[in-house]
Amino acid sequence: MNTIFLPNCLDDFPLSNPLERKTVELILSRKLPFPFGGKTGILLWGGYGTGKTTLANLLPDLIEESYQSTPQRLQTPGQIKPQTQSALPTIFLCGHGTNGVEINNKIKDQAIYNALYHQSKHHYFILDEVDLMTDKAQESLKATTGTLQCMFIYTTNHLNKVDKGLINRCHLVEMNQSSTPAYVKIGQSMLIKLGLESDAIPEANLVEIAKASGGSMREFTNTVVTVGIELGGEIND
Repeated sequence: MNTIFLPNCLDDFPLSNPLERKTVELILSRKLPFPFGGKTGILLWGGYGTGKTTLANLLPDLIEESYQSTPQRLQTPGQIKPQTQSALPTIFLCGHGTNGVEINNKIKDQAIYNALYHQSKHHYFILDEVDLMTDKAQESLKATTGTLQCMFIYTTNHLNKVDKGLINRCHLVEMNQSSTPAYVKIGQSMLIKLGLESDAIPEANLVEIAKASGGSMREFTNTVVTVGIELGGEIND
């Protein structure tokens, strides 16, 4: 799989809510402790193809990078990129009838041990499409999220199907249709990666592509890249 267009920093994601984006930036700048004040999770929610799972898998590495004493710490949080895949998250792909007991037991068994291999000294758990867990499984998970030395990252297409107590324990990050300037900036970056000038596709056209994509980064990326190739751009590994 070609990874040239795979997002690798927060700025590569057009987050919907400026205040929620600021919260993530404060976490990555280490100004806002995380976990803190009962908030042990980050819940990414929004429509299909908006980049929730991609960001969920990237966040542990971004958080780990924020603990490094490197020149990157001087950059804005949105531009920080992980130098290595140093985080080792445990990933649960949730589905209908997901066994909450098994998930809870795995979390508790792992949390017994100090996460000395992580700069944050925390374990990372990613629960993709957490809304597909049964109500009982979510309720059990709610109690487990208070486990020390653990960070939880969730994704959902349907916020209304997530346990309200679980939501209350998270920083919410909406990933739906964002402001068009964010898409323009990302689209221009894609054009440069294709070997084109950043204005090869006029800004007004990028705005129209963003609107037609309906918030789906998957659709936006494919359209911009396709048009870029038609204009003479090339994908190089």
